[in-house]
Order: sequence, then structure tokens, then C-alpha cells
Amino acid sequence: MERLERKEAAQIRVEVILRDGSTAAAYRLAPPWEHCGDSTGGGAAAASTETTASLAAPAVPAQAALMVARLVLTIVSAGNTSSISLVPRGQDGEAGEAHGSSSMSIQIYPTENRAVMRVFDIAGYQKKWCSTGLYTMCVEHSFHAVSSELVFGKDARVFDVTRCEEFQFPPFKLNFAMDFNVLKKLGDGTEGKVSRCSCKFTEYRCAIKEVIPSNLMITSTSSEPSDVSILADLSHPNKVKLHLAWNEKGRDYFGCPADITFRSMKLCARTLSTYLKRTSKFELATANHIFRQIVMGLEHAHAHYVVHHDLKPANILMDDDLTIKICDFGTAERKKISKLKT
Repeated sequence: MERLERKEAAQIRVEVILRDGSTAAAYRLAPPWEHCGDSTGGGAAAASTETTASLAAPAVPAQAALMVARLVLTIVSAGNTSSISLVPRGQDGEAGEAHGSSSMSIQIYPTENRAVMRVFDIAGYQKKWCSTGLYTMCVEHSFHAVSSELVFGKDARVFDVTRCEEFQFPPFKLNFAMDFNVLKKLGDGTEGKVSRCSCKFTEYRCAIKEVIPSNLMITSTSSEPSDVSILADLSHPNKVKLHLAWNEKGRDYFGCPADITFRSMKLCARTLSTYLKRTSKFELATANHIFRQIVMGLEHAHAHYVVHHDLKPANILMDDDLTIKICDFGTAERKKISKLKT
């Protein structure tokens, strides 16, 4: 499939197939610019009553989480439909096409009703990270209100396809200049710049961070950047929400060919640094509210063995309602220790 002249994001659907060949559940993966309803009790966000009323509701085995054989990913764009099978990581046997030029993985977080999709380009025996997208899992079939935890278990699970066709359209393949409009420059730093942007393939506004390597930075774009991996793994109200991340060819500060990485994130009103400069005086209750959120965000990161390393007011975002979002995990590290204290 070729990139469309009129930008249009693909619709993505996932069916969970058990070892006996039956379908345990079906989900639509909703991108960050869509909302598919509220989720409750570990179940994925519900589809409309009109959608689920017309569907049969097969019984789901109590041990479905141990019986998932594969995921069938259906991708629809501009009337074209493609299907891909992904198998649980570590399972005997591999899924994929013999001559595909891409590979893909989906990491399911059942208790959080979300999925992270990663796409890689393949050239010979080399695999190179291409993009990462975060999605909400929206139930398409009710199946007697079966929860995501019953289908997948409580722990995150990864499904892979070793080779598949290359998709040249959003959200699998993105190009900053072609797919986004820059509305305002928000900041410039040693690693790159941040802009407020609108999207050309949907009604969507976000902050996009462009990271340009220099000769002083020792980086590798063959694998997913560490900050992207951390932001995709962490899910907390006081951590900035990553939407999409991708890699594309460009030039560094010296004009040499280089891989430029982009991160599309939730747009916030200001940084804590800006708020403090513009606010000469505020109530103790407000200070406590801000500080408490920072501690809660750090506590969540530490629970996942992540140390930020560069926490300061300029790296903390704030919404109009004073909700705090910790950002800039570029120097963050995962620490292999038994427990981190906040």
C-alpha cells in the first residue's frame, strides 16, 4: 500500500484467537486522537450498544489467558484491507511472511486497557526501529462482558510477527513535514526542539519533540530510544502522555545525513518553570497540590525501576487545572535493583 495523497490514518482491529480456533475477544485499537468510552474494572473500553447488540456472544474459557494462540490484526485504509497474525513472544514457531520488509510487535497491558504497537524495518538481517504507537483497547464484541484480564491475564503480554508487509501510511509510517503543520515553536534545547502542531490526517493537536543527533551524542536509532520505551511502559496521570514516536531520515546540526527521531505527546499549557516565574504568590494548598503530584509521578516511575535523573521545573508540564505532567525522560534509566524509594 502506498502513502495516500490525502492523509488518512488506518483503522486497526484485533481478534484474539484461542488454541481451539475460536475467537475469545475482538478490539478496536483507538489512537490517541480518538476516545472510545470509559473503561471500568479491568475491562477494555466498551463499544456502542448498537455495535454489540447484533453480535453473538460465545462462551470464553476460564483459562483463556493461557490458551491464546495468536492475534489477528486487521488494518483498513482507503478501502484496502490487510491481515497479520502475531504469536505470543517465546512461543514455539514464528508468524510472518517469507519476504516481508517489516516486522511488528504488540504489547498488551490488560489492567490498563491499552496496547503499544512497535514497527521495525528489515533490510537483510538488519532490523531497525521505525515507529511506536500507543492505543486504547476498545471492546468490539461484548462476549458476556468478558474483561481484558480474563483474556490476557494481569501481566503485560507481547505478540510478534517476524516479517510482514510495509505500511506506508499513518500511524505506521510518519513524516513530520508531510503529516503535521507547525503552529508554534515551544522550545529549543541541546537535543532538539519542541513545537505545537496540528495533524494533516485527523483533527488532532499535540506537542512534537524533534531530537536531532550531534557528534557529541552517542546514539543508536536501530532500536527504540530508551525514553520512548520508558514513556510507553509508564502510565500515570502525572507523567506526560506519549502518543506516537517515529524515526526518519534527515540531517544533523552539521548538515550530515542522520536519523531524526520524533515524539508526539499530549499538549500542555505551560511548564512549571513558566508558572513559577509568572506567579509571584500562591497559596500553601496550591504548593502542596503541585508537590504531591510530582511525588506521585516519581513514585510510579520508581515502582517501575525508572530514575528520571533530570527533574527540574523546566521538565515538568502543567495544565490549566494545575495537573502536573513529568516529562523529558531523555536521561532516565532503568535501575536493576530490588526496590527504589521515593
